[in-house]
Parts: sequence; structure tokens; C-alpha cells
Amino acid sequence: MQGEAADERAVAVVRARPDVEEVRRLVFLRESDGALADRPRKVVRSPFKADSSFTITPDARLLFHFSALTFNAHAIHIDPLYAREQEGHAGILVHGPLTLSLMLALVRSRLGEVVAEAEAEDGTGAAAATAADQGWHLLNLDYRNVAPLYAGEAMKVCLKLSANESDASKKKWHVWVEGPEGGLAVKGTAIAMRPIYRKTTRKSWA
Repeated sequence: MQGEAADERAVAVVRARPDVEEVRRLVFLRESDGALADRPRKVVRSPFKADSSFTITPDARLLFHFSALTFNAHAIHIDPLYAREQEGHAGILVHGPLTLSLMLALVRSRLGEVVAEAEAEDGTGAAAATAADQGWHLLNLDYRNVAPLYAGEAMKVCLKLSANESDASKKKWHVWVEGPEGGLAVKGTAIAMRPIYRKTTRKSWA
């Protein structure tokens, strides 16, 4: 009616599975007295030797931009004074989701290479350009942050293909991040899957 605001509501029912689902488990520590920054780091090395790896040194600018992209305004990633005096760290902290993004990038690049190698070994001579060509997709990545990483320090992102998978439709990788002394900072596992297609017959009637 003229002069009255119409109350219109649209209701949508979505019956679809999400493309990406994330589950986080957060651990909260007691308030620090600042002594953490001065303690020697405990170095625990990975039991695996990497098949693929790359090294990156995140700086304060990268952490600032990542904070902005993820709407994370926590000062522990931006303010060195706060990170040291209030949180007891040696410097500004690298985001956990940033290390996850780097691990995902390595897994995706390696997945394409593994598929191409498998095609070559089959003798077909037609190496796949990407994992997507073969229907491979990342099914799951579980990871755990076990030690802090700081801006200005080199970190190494590593990956090793598991040789114990009996299911040809799945591939499993051990993935981890090493700190500047070579100790574990992040550890996890990634699983990729290739859909299994079954042949079907169609009946036609004249």
C-alpha cells in the first residue's frame, strides 16, 4: 500500500554440503610473566625426511597484510612490544592460519606432480597438467601448532608422501613446518582422494 513500508522476506533452503569445513580447537594458557621470551627453545625434530619443501621468512609487513585479509586485529601479530611484554613472546607471532595456507599450497603443488609422475609410469606418455584433471581433490588436512614462529625468522614448510597407503583412490602426506633451528613448529597430515567412477549402461528403446 502507498505510504506503508512493505515487509518482504525471502527464505531460502539450501540442501548442499559445504566445499570447505573448518574445525578449530583452541588451547588457552595462563598469563605469562614474560619469561617465555628468554627461555631456550626446545627443539623436537620431525621423524620424516621431506620429499618436497620450501623456505620462507615472514616479515612484519606480511603479517600485517595477513591480519588485514583475515580481519584479525590481535596485537600479538602486529605489535612487538605487546607480544613481548604482555604475551611473553620473543617477537610478533606468525598466524596459525598463515602456516596452514602455506602447507595447503605445498600439498596442492605436490599433488599435481604425483599425478603427472603416475601417468608417466603407466607408459601412457600423457602426463596430467594438474591434479584436477584426474579428479583428485584435497579431502582433509589435520594440523597442530606445537611451537611459536616469529616474524624475521626463517621457516621451512615440508611434505612427505606416505608409502603405506593400500587404497589407490587416496594419498596421504605428512606435512610440517620447521622453525629456524629445525625443530617442529607445526605438524599435520593431509589426505587427497580421487573419485571412483563406475561404468553404467544405458538402455535405449526404438
